Amino acid sequence: SLRRARGNSVRTLRVWCRDLLPLLPELIFLADARRLIAAWHEAGARVCYPTLRKDGTTSLRGLYNPHLLRTLRAEQIVINGFTADRDRRAFVLTGPNSGGKTVYTVAVAICYLCAGLGMPIPAAEGEITPAANIMTHFPGVNINQYRIGRLEEECRHLAELKQSLIPATVLFMDETFSSTGAEEATALAEKYLDTLLRADCLCLFSTHLHELARRCADKAGYVTLSARPNSYRIAPERPGGSSYAEQIARSYGLD
Repeated sequence: SLRRARGNSVRTLRVWCRDLLPLLPELIFLADARRLIAAWHEAGARVCYPTLRKDGTTSLRGLYNPHLLRTLRAEQIVINGFTADRDRRAFVLTGPNSGGKTVYTVAVAICYLCAGLGMPIPAAEGEITPAANIMTHFPGVNINQYRIGRLEEECRHLAELKQSLIPATVLFMDETFSSTGAEEATALAEKYLDTLLRADCLCLFSTHLHELARRCADKAGYVTLSARPNSYRIAPERPGGSSYAEQIARSYGLD
């Protein structure tokens, strides 16, 4: 009887394993996601399940970049907010060097990614319209992919992204077109952002192109954000026009 029971158990286990094998990637994702959220909790950071919207509205409060938890305690991290709706879809973020622009851009991107995966987001509270596509364009990510100049490389990558645009795409861009002159870069960036608005996409563009922010400040659909010096605070306001490069250089003796 025991031998027969053992044989039946082995056969049943084989059937169960066969049915579970296709789910293995999902089970691995759930386990890894649980460990990640637990690590955020253990570091003292707040997370929340956002309210999901369908009207294009996104409002995040107590937003932070969880990568900072590797080196900082939760109470040391400066929190921010982010708000978008149908009338505010293109965000141009300027401010000083080392002011937190890229950190903030990545923080918002992580919230959209986590919400799309059904995970809690790194924020105290919020509501979010899930993205149909999440795309990024960050300097250095595709270096040498095409073995051509950086500007041409950027243009090729942005053209590929443009071909994949659908409504409700969310695109995060950091220092795009910085490999060419400021006047040309401003014109190129403005045209690309206008294209994104016409395609009903949302974009957060971190840049040192202060003239771009000034030109977009009063255009419909645009919001200009500024990183405040020495505070890592990001706020909706008109561009200030300085990256404080000279002050930073002087602090290292380059005067």
